[in-house]
Amino acid sequence: MLGSLRPGLPPEVDEVMRRALAKAPEDRYPSCGEFADALRVALGLRRYSSDATSPPHQPALTDYATSLADHASLTANPPAARRSDEAIELYQRTLVHQRHTLGSDHPDTLATRFSLAREMAACGDHAGAEEEFRAVFAARQRKLGPDHPETLIARFSIAQQLAARGNHAGAEEEFRGLLTGLRRGLGPDHPDTLATWFSIAQQLAARGDHAGAEKEFRYMLPHLQRKLGPDHPMTLIAWSSIAQQLAARGDHAGAEKEFRDMLPQLQRKLGPDHPNTRAATEWIDYIQAKKDDRSSAPRPRS
Repeated sequence: MLGSLRPGLPPEVDEVMRRALAKAPEDRYPSCGEFADALRVALGLRRYSSDATSPPHQPALTDYATSLADHASLTANPPAARRSDEAIELYQRTLVHQRHTLGSDHPDTLATRFSLAREMAACGDHAGAEEEFRAVFAARQRKLGPDHPETLIARFSIAQQLAARGNHAGAEEEFRGLLTGLRRGLGPDHPDTLATWFSIAQQLAARGDHAGAEKEFRYMLPHLQRKLGPDHPMTLIAWSSIAQQLAARGDHAGAEKEFRDMLPQLQRKLGPDHPNTRAATEWIDYIQAKKDDRSSAPRPRS
């Protein structure tokens, strides 16, 4: 099969494709997510869970950062990036077949298109990934409705690509539209709602609206404390973000108080080497240096 066209492909890829394109439905993978996982494993990539049966992911508040970290590791590792290119080609071939046999709006076709978009994002093609995610979102909105979990995760993914491309205003707009549906469908304290709310605050901070970002983080903090507890890492990260926004807009006294209050909990729960713990320590040192008029002290990164 594909091995004859691309001699460098692992032989396991042909086995995966034979099963995915089997004539009898019962001989195919039970879901496109399982097909995606099998293909990634065959190509030597990490397995991921199917999007088609899951709402926006559970490790909620770290999803956006994780997606960018994954992208950075892939682009720093040429063999992995090449494997992702091969995955893109295979998804595109599968998509042509599914459109012909199942139709463009069939759930399996859309799941493959979603997986294709994720591979494109992993390779750094955020504009292309956004285009694919928008097509999936439109089809799912039409077929499933605007508040269906599969529709919502497609919109979440659009916003992620906008943010990755530096369009923070556009990303914020998408996240805010998504937040309305999540609050209505899942409630204000659901992890997916909180993840989206957190992302809105991140976009505000990224485009320099530190007062607006602080306001969102402060509104969010009681929900995190109630849902996850005051010492949960995500609660502490939100608290740390409040202090960072205070520092970014020049309220050094307010920032120092917040950082000093939370530092023992950050050290205990996240560890001394966690970025938020280090940021708190660096900001305290910086603010103290400013008080002592040691202006040569390096300003910490927000």
